[in-house]
Amino acid sequence: MRNRRKLGIAPARRGLRVSPLEIRQAADIEPAFKRGGALGVQA
Repeated sequence: MRNRRKLGIAPARRGLRVSPLEIRQAADIEPAFKRGGALGVQA
């Protein structure tokens, strides 16, 4: 949980936003990419 907070603070200082996408198994990869695309993820 502490790392998630760090992921929000450091990028925000640079004008970036982190959008975590949880992947627990191989079948989660494609839906995660689709979700990222819907969120407008650029990396």
